[in-house]
Amino acid sequence: MKSLFFFLILTAAQAQQPAKPIVLNRDVPLRSGTVLREVLDIRVVRGSTQITAKSGNRQLSTRWFHRYNFARRIQGGGAEEIDIREHVCQTGNFNGTTPPPSAEDFGPLNSKTLRARRRTNGWEYSLKDVKPTPADLNCMLDLGFISGLLEIIPTAIGTQAHKPTETWKTTIPVPRGKAYGIPAIKDLETTFGSLEDRPDGQHAHLFITGSFTMQRPMAFNAVIDVTFAVALTRRLSDMVDVETKITGSFKNTYPALYRADENAPNEPATFTQDLPYTITRTLKLENK
Repeated sequence: MKSLFFFLILTAAQAQQPAKPIVLNRDVPLRSGTVLREVLDIRVVRGSTQITAKSGNRQLSTRWFHRYNFARRIQGGGAEEIDIREHVCQTGNFNGTTPPPSAEDFGPLNSKTLRARRRTNGWEYSLKDVKPTPADLNCMLDLGFISGLLEIIPTAIGTQAHKPTETWKTTIPVPRGKAYGIPAIKDLETTFGSLEDRPDGQHAHLFITGSFTMQRPMAFNAVIDVTFAVALTRRLSDMVDVETKITGSFKNTYPALYRADENAPNEPATFTQDLPYTITRTLKLENK
C-alpha cells in the first residue's frame, strides 16, 4: 500500500513538470534518391479584378484553381527532379458573383517532368527535355512563387527551442533600394500550438502569420501585397511538413494592354486584383 502511495505521488509530480523546449527547425537533408509524394492545391474561389482604362472601367470576378500531384526525387545539392503525375486546373473571369459551373481540365504541365534547383532568392523550375510553351512558363513561375512563400516557414520558426503554446516574433530586415523580386516581410509571428505523438514519431502543430510586399515579382512589372496565415504539422524526425494549409489575400496591380470588345483596338489599362486564396499541401515519403 505504501509503495502504491509513493507511485501515485511520483506520477503526479511527473505530470506537473513543465514541458521542455523543443527545437522545431534544423537542417535535416533528405538522402539523394528519396522520393516525396506531394499534392498541392491552389485556389481562388471568388476574387475580383478591376480594369481601369480610358474607354471605361470594368469589374470582374476571378476564379483560379490549380491542383498538382508530384513525385519529387531528391538529387542533392539543392536539386530535385519532379514527375508531374497530374495537373488539373480551371481559371478565368466572370461577371457577377456566381461562378459558372466547374469545368476542370488537364493543365499544361500534366505528365511532364520538371527540374527544380534552389537559388539564392528561391526555387527555379525548368522543363526536362522539352521546350516550354508560354503556358508552361506561367505555371512554373507560379510554382516558384509558391515555393518562395513556403520558404518563409523555416525563417519564421527559427532555430531556437520553444515550448508548446509559446508565441514569438521574427524580424527580417527590409531590403534596401530597388530590391526587385525580393519580399519585404513584416509582422511575422509564430505559435507552437501543440505536440502530437503519431506512429511515425512526434509532430509539432505550428501557426504562422505575416505579410509581405514585393516589387516586380517574377520579373513582371507589378506590385503585390500578400497576407498569409499558415497552419502546419511538422514531423520532427526529418523536419518534413506533412500537412500545410495557407490562407490569405493576394493583391496585385500591373499595367497591360486591354481590349474592351472584339472590335475595339488595344489600349493601355491598369489591372488591380484582390484574390483571397487557399493553398493546401501534403507531403509523404513514397514507398518504393
